[in-house]
Amino acid sequence: MENRIGETLRNLRMRHNMSQETLAESLYVSRQAVSNWENGKTQPDADMLIRISSLFQVSLDEIISDGQSKGLVEKNQKGLIICGASTLLCIVHFVMALTGKINIIGVIVSVLLADIISLIMYFAFESSIKNNDFSMIAGYKKSESSNFPKITKQLRIMSLLVGIFALALNVLYVPIYFADRELHMKISMIYMLVFIVGVITFVITVNYKYKKSGQSQIL
Repeated sequence: MENRIGETLRNLRMRHNMSQETLAESLYVSRQAVSNWENGKTQPDADMLIRISSLFQVSLDEIISDGQSKGLVEKNQKGLIICGASTLLCIVHFVMALTGKINIIGVIVSVLLADIISLIMYFAFESSIKNNDFSMIAGYKKSESSNFPKITKQLRIMSLLVGIFALALNVLYVPIYFADRELHMKISMIYMLVFIVGVITFVITVNYKYKKSGQSQIL
């Protein structure tokens, strides 16, 4: 991580035709500090990384992940597609409920609620990633900003799993159309219970995986 940040910093400095002395003056640090960063001996703290990104007009992601941004964007697109598909199916269920085909309360407490939770997680996490601000996330420490790629991956895995589960719930809701109307509400409640348990399981599992690998717990 340190070498990658150092190499990126050196490339940015040279791209802007800046010497180490000039960069040091712009950041109000010593030339030796800049040299240590570029050589991987030390690493700029979270506040300094933000100042560097502002100085060179690049995102914190570009400084830290150096070329990995494209992969992150692709994952983001997958999450958006899944959320979109889930929402589309949810709208179909809601329209069918309005026509009296299925119990509308059952739709609201199951697929609609699941879809809302999935969308909230997706847009909240993406907003945090875009703004490089994870303060809204429980357990996050500002000193961990240098772990941006890992935090991004962790959040998107959780969001993706919840999105897939919400989509699966919407697909599995179709057979309810053919069940006795008296059973619609009961089945819907069971589906919602399974979804909630699944979300909790996903969050715990992903957090445990990253905590075990040295990444602190996020949620």
